[in-house]
Amino acid sequence: MATDTETAPDPDGLALTLSSHPVTGPATLTLTTTSASGATVDILDATGRRIARLADDVGGAGERIFSLPPLSPGFYVAWASDGERRVSRPFVVAR
Repeated sequence: MATDTETAPDPDGLALTLSSHPVTGPATLTLTTTSASGATVDILDATGRRIARLADDVGGAGERIFSLPPLSPGFYVAWASDGERRVSRPFVVAR
């Protein structure tokens, strides 16, 4: 069942929110953090290979919004880390 917004669990103050799922066109990924530490945000393909880095050491607590790059249909994982915590958000790109 598709919903407009899908959010990854936020047990420690680090979360990823996808603007739509499945992704069928332009979409955004929102990183929310309570940490002042820098965060890295990557997109991985189904094999775990990094295909895009959306942010590298973006710092400060709050929300950061990133546009997803053009992706071929398939399974992907958005992954974020602030050095101490990690969160992932699987998603599908459909035609």
